[in-house]
Amino acid sequence: MAMGLVATRMLKLPTWVTPSVAFNNATSWPLLLIQTLETAGVLSVLLPEGDSSGAAVKRAQSYLLVGAIVSNTVAFAVGPRLMIGKHDEAVEDVLPADEEHHSVHEDGDHGNGNFVASQAGHPPNTSTLDEDGENEDEQTSLLPERLRHALDGSQKSIERRRQRVAKSLPTWAHDTLDLFYQFVNAPAVGAVIGAVLGLVPSLHRAFFNDTHDGGIFNAWLTSSVQNLGSLFATLQTLVVGTNMSVSLRKWMRGEESGHLPWPALTFIVLVRYIFWSL
Repeated sequence: MAMGLVATRMLKLPTWVTPSVAFNNATSWPLLLIQTLETAGVLSVLLPEGDSSGAAVKRAQSYLLVGAIVSNTVAFAVGPRLMIGKHDEAVEDVLPADEEHHSVHEDGDHGNGNFVASQAGHPPNTSTLDEDGENEDEQTSLLPERLRHALDGSQKSIERRRQRVAKSLPTWAHDTLDLFYQFVNAPAVGAVIGAVLGLVPSLHRAFFNDTHDGGIFNAWLTSSVQNLGSLFATLQTLVVGTNMSVSLRKWMRGEESGHLPWPALTFIVLVRYIFWSL
């Protein structure tokens, strides 16, 4: 991050260069590579005597996932701050509210599958109306409406209280608490939950032991979560392939996908593929 910040200021590179060189976004590829090496039988040649390829794969996956948790936690907390620069702030000040909402809506359409639906001949907007006249789509919560409104109200109440307390503090204390608050994100919460379940003996026994050994959550909860987690690497590969296909279709239609400056691209390649490998 320090290297990216210095290079961004000295070489006048875009603000997105810093998170690009600091955070890894290819966790699924090493996981797939490890599984491929195990299937091909290469790991058995590299391992010392008495060690099994299954144990080595589990250790490697643990190392990669711990690194991914740390990287994602920092990325969720510091990434938005690194992405905002003077140019971005100027654009936000000039862009009208209706155009900004329209731009965000268009970006969301490409992420929720409307592009694929439009290519198949279906209308791009697949949302419907519920009983109260609100739009429903694939991102609508499946919780009952009363519980959904209660959760939204509690979140807004907590946010108002946090802002009220933050305004009463000095500037340095407000900035410090805001930075710590950014680290309370999904990867950090998941890491804390995993650490508690793994380090507390009674919880570890209830979630990971066999049913006849006290694993009351193993058969119906832990196994289901494990099945979903095993799909992570494959789903990431499908997502990357879909994004590349969409970009290729736009390029074939002559649409601009954005300008990528060569100095920024060269710096990112040198750092990620040369410096990181030293």
